[in-house]
Amino acid sequence: MIYTIFIIAFLIFTDSKLKLSDGFLILGLYIMTILSRRQIYLLIFLASIPVVKLINDFIIKNVEIDKINTTENKFYNILFGILAICVLGISIYNYILKFDKEYINSEYYPVKASKWIKDNLDLENMRLYNDYNFGSYLLWQGIPVFIDSRCDLYTPEFNKGVVVFDDYMEVKNGKRNYKELFEKYNINYAIIYKTSIENTYLKDDEKAINLYEDEYFVIYKYDK
Repeated sequence: MIYTIFIIAFLIFTDSKLKLSDGFLILGLYIMTILSRRQIYLLIFLASIPVVKLINDFIIKNVEIDKINTTENKFYNILFGILAICVLGISIYNYILKFDKEYINSEYYPVKASKWIKDNLDLENMRLYNDYNFGSYLLWQGIPVFIDSRCDLYTPEFNKGVVVFDDYMEVKNGKRNYKELFEKYNINYAIIYKTSIENTYLKDDEKAINLYEDEYFVIYKYDK
């Protein structure tokens, strides 16, 4: 709303004009943002271009650039230089702080476990159950998944007849027995968080064989 008010006020109270193409760009991005909050980043990034054009047009028409004296010019150049040095210094400092840190947090993503899967299991004949949160990481590692963060693919609204996401959530919420899900999707392996609700049941299931375990993740083979 603040962004919209700014644009409208700028067009009403100044003689700056907005190109039709820029108007469609802003309108389209604004509609996308209303429909999905995550699109706000596109709105901020892309719609800033016509906004800068408006501001630049206003400055050119209303500020007499030729009358700015040399002293003011030097002041602005020095100020810009200081700001640039500060930004560069902060960037370098943050880079040094994170230089030795893991690129991928092993607490949330199965870095070692995925390597073990690729080294020890037959990916082509594996029907793997996994957690939603790290499904995309497994895909990145070339491991077929049960579900990943592209949830639209796993819902009937966007993929007719597919109810994977609903089935998954019922198991996660304790509304459905995981055995039913494993049977329905012919699951024979599972990689899950050690603290997950699935692990609470699988570790006491005689059909679930613990193949791998680290600090955060556990891999089971499920014999039907």
